[in-house]
Amino acid sequence: MATLLEGKPLADKINAAITQEIIALKARYGRAPKLVAIRALENAASSVYIRNQKKMAEALGIGYELIELPAGVAQSELEKVIKRLNSDRSVTA
Repeated sequence: MATLLEGKPLADKINAAITQEIIALKARYGRAPKLVAIRALENAASSVYIRNQKKMAEALGIGYELIELPAGVAQSELEKVIKRLNSDRSVTA
């Protein structure tokens, strides 16, 4: 017989564990992890994804920033942004 898996309790358990890890990281390094997302094309699906990503980051105590670039941005410009973020010590993901 199959076992019914309740998604919400499992997600709550995972989120609680992640929250504890973030608390430990803050204590160890003196700052919260920070996620930066880059969006270069706006569409409905990416808007929902980004909204949910930001909401979850905030709920877990993770810093969040969205960089929005114009549609059709040159690859070289996107690479500059990524290189800048890679050298930014406040950005962890």
